[in-house]
Amino acid sequence: MQRQLQWASLSLIAVLLSACGGANVDSTGPRTAALRMGAGGPSDPPTTSAHAGLVQALYLAYFGRAPDDGGLTFWTSNFEKFNLPVTASSLYYAYGSDANVKMVLDAFGNSKEAADLYAGTNAEFVNTVYINLFSRYSDDGGRQFWVAALDKQVITRQFAAVAILVGAQGDDLTALAKKNEVTSRFLATLKAAGLSDTSPKGVIGADLLAQVNAATDPAEFQSLIDAAVLSIAQDTTPTSMLRYTAFQNIPGGLGMPARYWLSFGRGTIPVPSGKLVFGFGDRQIGFAKNPGSSSPTVLYDAPIVASAAVDSEVDGTAPKMLMLCQAVTDAATGATSNKSTDVLVLNASQMITSAKELAGQALSIHREDCGIAATQNIVFDASGAATVTDAGGTKVYPFASVQAALNGVLPSSQLDQSLSWRAYRYTKADGSFKYAIVSKVIPTPVVVGMPPPPPTALSLWSQE
Repeated sequence: MQRQLQWASLSLIAVLLSACGGANVDSTGPRTAALRMGAGGPSDPPTTSAHAGLVQALYLAYFGRAPDDGGLTFWTSNFEKFNLPVTASSLYYAYGSDANVKMVLDAFGNSKEAADLYAGTNAEFVNTVYINLFSRYSDDGGRQFWVAALDKQVITRQFAAVAILVGAQGDDLTALAKKNEVTSRFLATLKAAGLSDTSPKGVIGADLLAQVNAATDPAEFQSLIDAAVLSIAQDTTPTSMLRYTAFQNIPGGLGMPARYWLSFGRGTIPVPSGKLVFGFGDRQIGFAKNPGSSSPTVLYDAPIVASAAVDSEVDGTAPKMLMLCQAVTDAATGATSNKSTDVLVLNASQMITSAKELAGQALSIHREDCGIAATQNIVFDASGAATVTDAGGTKVYPFASVQAALNGVLPSSQLDQSLSWRAYRYTKADGSFKYAIVSKVIPTPVVVGMPPPPPTALSLWSQE
């Protein structure tokens, strides 16, 4: 009976997909998922399998990249072996009744690669799926819908990824079709060159697809594909890639993060360097070790003007956590200063949602606006209550308040702002644990006739 009720809920979601799969709704277009995901799509991938296009779309939804040769061959052969559907919509509707379909989709969703990519909250999961499929953040309505379904366990993440894929329409459907076409072109170009994407986690293909959106011209984009394949042929592809969840210094809470990844080069590159991708193709910046510095200083390209890292590697290129700052000019005084705009947390870090897990810990390093203050701290007692000492003085937060801050927004003692925390535990090379907290002071929305609220403050507390 429970299984029947669960599938009844999934059937209801199918009815609502047209409203929540994407924000840009084409009111004149077809309304059923089966019609929307029909035969009219990108050029055929470099294989004769009828399932190849579907496998490409699943790689995009679950991994954010193009399939590698082995993966494409493995999955297309298994789709054929089990006589599975050839379209995403047919796969979606068969999930509750076909054990083989469920097995395959769960295998994608339960893989280590998917777990690494989709670390974090359900809101982060939904946001990342939208970025991978449509090159945009999830809209408020779509995110709230999917997060509510996941929180209530009406659906699983394994199923939600393909459900969001099938629900694409308007510009989202266009972006998805163009990403599939670029994937096909990339695989065909690799095959013609006798190569495969040997970059870690397929970062070369992931970088390409991150740049594709509804406005992309795939034919013009071919020059970027050719350059990427040439980098593989010349053995200058990245040797490593790290995925991050990033929190931005924009109004709102911590539930709307971007997805970032950082890749490192090799071969002819004389110093540690690479690229930081901000979840969208038009937000990519390079970085490199400062060649004139004896210390492991890493410089990031504009618009980043400063950075502060936690637990960097010896060469400074692989931080566990990283704060990026941009120059901000005060409209009233004209003065320019560094402002914390992004805080990155390595996906391998474990998010903490219970104040009890922080009991007995002390975080004595405070980073804000890329400066570091060691005289400020957060000390948790044996019950998980916190005493915070910062530039504003000392505040005591009982266990219930800490718990609220870790799972949402904690109203501050000041009427014009509130506080939100996101806590993490990460592993050191020696196997020991360290703790860190991303803190965000959120101004109350502007009220007509009232003074403007103070600016949003994004900071990072850590133990090193």
